[in-house]
Amino acid sequence: MYSLAAMAVTASFYFLKEKKWFWYWLFSLIAIYSHYLAIFIFPAQLLLVKKTEIKALIFSWLGIALGYLPWLPIFFQQLSAGRSVSNSAWGGVVGGLTVKNLLLIPVKFLIGRISLDNNLVFAVLMAVPLIVVAWLMWLGRREKWPLIWFFVPLALIVALSWFIPVLAYFRLLFLLPAFYWLLCVKTSSRVLEVLLIFNLVTTGIYLFNPAFHREDWKSLAKSIDSNQPVVMIPAVNAPLKYYYSGVVLATDAVPGENFSYVSYAEPIFDQALTFRGQVESAGFIPGPVQSFRGGLTLIQYIR
Repeated sequence: MYSLAAMAVTASFYFLKEKKWFWYWLFSLIAIYSHYLAIFIFPAQLLLVKKTEIKALIFSWLGIALGYLPWLPIFFQQLSAGRSVSNSAWGGVVGGLTVKNLLLIPVKFLIGRISLDNNLVFAVLMAVPLIVVAWLMWLGRREKWPLIWFFVPLALIVALSWFIPVLAYFRLLFLLPAFYWLLCVKTSSRVLEVLLIFNLVTTGIYLFNPAFHREDWKSLAKSIDSNQPVVMIPAVNAPLKYYYSGVVLATDAVPGENFSYVSYAEPIFDQALTFRGQVESAGFIPGPVQSFRGGLTLIQYIR
């Protein structure tokens, strides 16, 4: 959905600039159906059109609003769910307003989803590229279209993140074309070539290095003793249930027999380690522990 939103938003700005209103309406509607945050392109676009074009723009917005009506019940349902986690630990994970999340936007726009385990080394390595980015953006500060396209939605999303945790770099992929436009508008095409080659290299590292692959639920499921129940926090047990056909119990009660425990998402949903405390009080002791890619841990509890 992030790639689709990026494509649709880019097309929306393109057809706005070309004054092709039907196509502007269509791709703007696709954009907000793809990703809720794409709605913040509209204030930016209002600042970009001439006064004589405002009537056509508003008419297009009315058409977009009508086209979006069927989705409104789902939107309000998901908005309520998003607000419910705003002040929780999960809210910080999914995109709370922090300095780190802000700095990750230009960093990840440059290098993609790769990272280093050592945060200090990672910060030092990215210091020079970030300075270069700031300088290139300063050079392009008079280019109205990419400047407004990038910074107006970003500022609005940052403000929204005070109330709903949405500030995560991958959700802002629809700002990426404006970001690269700003970096290259006052420089030669060589700069764009270098940036794209660098991005392709880092993307290749991400795709082919197993260290960056998603959690290995399949291997974990194969390692579970099918003669014992397995316990997991119910809010995040869907991946395990996909690969494992046995019984998956919730953490609301301690089983009466030896069992396996998947500790995934404990720092979010059980920071006080309440379930582990209940398990030990019931006379269980931790046995063999197995680790899998993506921070997955399988613990055998016996007594």
